[in-house]
Amino acid sequence: MKAILFCGGKGRRMFPFSEFQNKCLLPVGNIPLIEHWLKALTDLHFDEIVLMTGEKNRGFSAILAKYKNTREVLAISAQQQLELLEQEAAEEPSLLLANGDGMIAQSDLARLLESWRIRGNSLLIDSQSPFRAIDCIGASIEKNQVRALVGHGRPHYVQARSLSCAVVDQTVLKYLKIVQLGFHNIPCGGMPDQSFYLEELLQVALEENVTIAAAEVQKEAVDLDFPWDLLRANQLAAQDLAGLKTRIAPTAALESGAVIQGAVEIGEGSVIEAGAMLEGNCRIGARVRIERGAKIGANCIVGDGTIIQSGARIQSQTVLGKNVKVGFGAELSGVFMDGVAAVHGCEVYGVVGRHVDIAAGVITAILRFDDQQVINQVEGKRYQNAYTNAVFIGDETRTGIGNLFYPGVKVGAHCALGPGLIVDEDIASHQLVLPKKQEKSFHEWSSRRYGW
Repeated sequence: MKAILFCGGKGRRMFPFSEFQNKCLLPVGNIPLIEHWLKALTDLHFDEIVLMTGEKNRGFSAILAKYKNTREVLAISAQQQLELLEQEAAEEPSLLLANGDGMIAQSDLARLLESWRIRGNSLLIDSQSPFRAIDCIGASIEKNQVRALVGHGRPHYVQARSLSCAVVDQTVLKYLKIVQLGFHNIPCGGMPDQSFYLEELLQVALEENVTIAAAEVQKEAVDLDFPWDLLRANQLAAQDLAGLKTRIAPTAALESGAVIQGAVEIGEGSVIEAGAMLEGNCRIGARVRIERGAKIGANCIVGDGTIIQSGARIQSQTVLGKNVKVGFGAELSGVFMDGVAAVHGCEVYGVVGRHVDIAAGVITAILRFDDQQVINQVEGKRYQNAYTNAVFIGDETRTGIGNLFYPGVKVGAHCALGPGLIVDEDIASHQLVLPKKQEKSFHEWSSRRYGW
């Protein structure tokens, strides 16, 4: 069977991490998201895997070179995407079709295939995780069958959200000849954009009385639409370390006096110094150095070449990329991509892009004054969940000494922030932001003030 992954989205809602990267190339557990798909589909013995992208991307090419029977197809417009999909489907009895920006467990992809073998056309759905029907394409389910797909409708219309991943045969694929762009089964005034939606194809087939089974996922799936989705996907990747088995490379050094609680993988040339503490299952890459007094929480992933200095604290379920430097007394929680430098005395929670410089004394707040979740606004729409309180900083941005970030703010790529700046609103990419000159009050002061 052939699998086709749609990877051409612009990722505008993923700001600030879509400035230089397709969101399908963003890291989940230090592995590009698309590579999770390629590994899973290869293990499930797909004959060919096709990535349908919106522009030629060296990132995709480099990853595809590592896998057999894979190729990239370029579709500049949504109309061209639909036409190319029709060509790909012309001689295929069945296809797996999926959005490449979804994080779905391999075991659930296997469950989808099993549903297809037994019941025919099948769509992956999630009815267990909380979702807002108004923010997604939902599925009306009856007796494990999809009865309708509804775009951004009211909650009483649907019982699950579509995960945009289906296996279908020619009883569905034949409708590619007539399917339109956009999505038509919407509330009055729903205003869908003119993209190609897999669910539109499925809804057309449903209206022609084609049967489509609902395959329920057992593990949480994440659509990487927003920056906080990247945080959640990485947390789930870190949680998967629960079944880790201890494996220490021959050239790694685990010094006597290091405290290891749980299983650990340690790569070639890495050193865990005496007095360092790993509080639970952790995956440590090659050439990593964790110094005396550093504490690493449970279920953390640390990339190759990273240095964690004395007194640093890495909170549980944190992912550090390659060549990250964590300074003395720094406290980090979340996702920190390749090349981040977080120096002494900072405290950061969120997602930090590649080669960001986190200066001394940088603090990110994690709660509003009323301890409520932050409402985060993207393209005029408001979102609120357990992860919108995090801070999101784009690639190659430099923070200033003593910056204070309000919860939920987003800072674009290639920015520079002046020392002492309070960041209380989103900042676009390519900005130098300096605090206004502070007012000063001068008064006489001398030893006489102390009674001399």
